[in-house]
Amino acid sequence: YMTYDFKMLGRSKTMASYGISQIKINDQQKIIFQQDYWDPANGLYRSLPIFGGVYKWILPFKKVES
Repeated sequence: YMTYDFKMLGRSKTMASYGISQIKINDQQKIIFQQDYWDPANGLYRSLPIFGGVYKWILPFKKVES
């Protein structure tokens, strides 16, 4: 699990992005696979000018299927 905190240029508010990495290790203790998973919508997309406002407006209409 990782957290990346950053400030957008020209802004004083700190943004955060959250993610996790999947790592597979072989018998020789060498990394044979690594992949990162993160959700850019949680922090990055919402903070972008114009797009962030549109995204926040659309978000309540987003349908979640299970």
